[in-house]
Amino acid sequence: MYAKNRNSLKQPVAVIGAGVAGLAAAVRLAVAGHPVTVFEASGSFGGKMHQFELPGGYRFDAGPSLFTLPQLVDDIFRLAHREPSEYFCYERLDPITNYFFADGTRLTAWADSQQFATEVEQKLGTSAAAVTQFLGRSGRAYDATAGTFLHKSLHKAGTYFNSETLKAVAALPSLGLTGTMH
Repeated sequence: MYAKNRNSLKQPVAVIGAGVAGLAAAVRLAVAGHPVTVFEASGSFGGKMHQFELPGGYRFDAGPSLFTLPQLVDDIFRLAHREPSEYFCYERLDPITNYFFADGTRLTAWADSQQFATEVEQKLGTSAAAVTQFLGRSGRAYDATAGTFLHKSLHKAGTYFNSETLKAVAALPSLGLTGTMH
C-alpha cells in the first residue's frame, strides 16, 4: 500500500546503503509519505560509524574520530517526531580526540581553540598564531558558505538564485579555500 498525498500515490523508494546519509534520506522520504526500503550489504546500520568487540569485553569505535554538526542528526530524529536522546546519545568531549603519528608524536585536539593552537605549536612546530589565524579563516569560510552548501538542497535552482548564495559565491575568492596553513 502506498501513502496517499493530494489524491496521488507516492512512489516507493529504495535506498542503497544504511550509512548516516542513507538513513537520513530514508527518514526524509518516509516522512514525505514514500514507502521506503533500505538495502545494506553489511550486517549492521551506520556505515562507517560502527564498533567492534573483542573477547574480554573490549569495544572499539571503528568510525569517524570526530562527530561534527550533531544538530543535523537531531534534526532528522525531530523530523520523524522522535526525541533524539532516546535513540542516540553523545556528549562533547575535551579533549575532542587524540592523533597518533607514525613518528610517535601524539597531538591532542582540545575543544578550546587557543589551547589547541598551543598544542599544535608545541608538538608540530607550527606557530600558535598561524593555527589561530587558520581556525579563524576556517570559521569565516563556514559562516559564509554553510547556509547554502550544507543546509540547502543543491539540486534546486532556487538555492542558487538568492542573495545568500550570491554573497557566499562572492566571498569564495577571499576565503582562501584552496590554500593551506603554510
